[in-house]
Amino acid sequence: MAHQSGELLQAVEANNLEKVQDILKDSSYPINETNKNDETPLLIATHKNYIEIAKALINAGADVNQQDRIQDSPYLYAGAQGKTEILAYILENATPDHQVYNRYGGNALIPAAEKGHLANVKLLLADGKMDINHQNSFGYTALIEAAH
Repeated sequence: MAHQSGELLQAVEANNLEKVQDILKDSSYPINETNKNDETPLLIATHKNYIEIAKALINAGADVNQQDRIQDSPYLYAGAQGKTEILAYILENATPDHQVYNRYGGNALIPAAEKGHLANVKLLLADGKMDINHQNSFGYTALIEAAH
């Protein structure tokens, strides 16, 4: 069954896991389609902490690094906003690009440390693949943010 453009975005917005799973069966459907803010279905699921939908999208190959208009990606947003289950799933089942930075020039670790998301900080440090001394556009590292 052919699906119309935008259906996946709508299904995610509605938190309709069954519809999302049905759409994902169509391998020709553009899984990384975007809305007017350049948000992908996976970024929307991450914003809303729809864990099972995010997992289904990741399993289907959704891009965890694709950024929206304000340079959020599912990976960066999950790290920055304490979406720990989604972040853990991304780290275990996808390939985050550690050279993709947020609008402040930071990696996922810096805002996680700044906002006190200790579980996310631990996950990111345990992963060991990012530069823990990376400085954002303001010259801050995760350690500086945590101390501040």
